[in-house]
Amino acid sequence: MLNSVDREEALKKAICVTYNVSYEDLLGKSRKMTIMNGRRMFFYFMRKHFGGTYWGMGKRYNVHHATIMHHVKSMEGYLSFNKREMINYIKVRDYVFEQNSEVTLSEELDLLKQEQSLINDRINDIQNELQLLKLLENGN
Repeated sequence: MLNSVDREEALKKAICVTYNVSYEDLLGKSRKMTIMNGRRMFFYFMRKHFGGTYWGMGKRYNVHHATIMHHVKSMEGYLSFNKREMINYIKVRDYVFEQNSEVTLSEELDLLKQEQSLINDRINDIQNELQLLKLLENGN
């Protein structure tokens, strides 16, 4: 198992590769979408998996703690509906935790269940729209 410094470096590397951003940009001030996506993932991961406090991370990375709170909350939202972010999360997580551990498999199962729920909702929406179109075509 990696120590905390090595895990953080592994996290930075995984995010930089996944989002195609540099180390400097990851923790810099740029507001470009791809960089912000990587930064959001970084702070979410630091909080969720490494137990980082908002205040402690803010002090360490020279970011206001409320900004980190926003990143974490935003990522939670993205992971509940954005398939690409779910996949990116799995890639980063697997790299940092060296592939299939009980933690990673359990989380992947949870993410797949969320995705399944989104797919089922979309299927129901499309079926309802098709039924409505058939009714309209038949003049009802």
